[in-house]
Amino acid sequence: DGVFNDVFLNGQQVLRYLEGPANHSGDLGLLTHWSPGEFDLVDFNDAFMIAPYVQSFGTSPPSAEIISGTWTTSGGTYNSTAGGATDLSTLVFSPSQPYAPERSMDFTYRARVLTPPASALQSVGFVTHYSDGEYYEVLLTGDGQVIARKHVAGTVFRQATGTYAAAPNSWVTLELRCI
Repeated sequence: DGVFNDVFLNGQQVLRYLEGPANHSGDLGLLTHWSPGEFDLVDFNDAFMIAPYVQSFGTSPPSAEIISGTWTTSGGTYNSTAGGATDLSTLVFSPSQPYAPERSMDFTYRARVLTPPASALQSVGFVTHYSDGEYYEVLLTGDGQVIARKHVAGTVFRQATGTYAAAPNSWVTLELRCI
């Protein structure tokens, strides 16, 4: 038994992997590694939610907790500007909204993402199930890789790697489907 994870870029599947059974809980977030990052139109949904969580980062800052780095809202996007080893911000849902990853691994998580500059070191992506420094991440690297990793007790486990085709510094729609 396990959870199938599919990663799509502009509607095309770029990665599929199986995560074994485990107790999954925690927050959603956005992150960058050694790169600035811009995010827009976050959409998260699963069967437990009253309505999808949608964030367009308009004129007011999102409800978020900055774990590391510098994050700002500007021009309708949520931006990581520090360029550190890991710049991470979790997104905070309204108190009346059931929060899905704490209840289920069946969900979709999608956002528009500005691809990083052409560098294997630089990456941008999603975080799921963030709790006390442990989390899952799906990254787009500047050299055209899509990588899924799990962070547990200070150790990083690569779960899967694929490739994608998009020009550096271009807007793409990144989507993670967990079933």
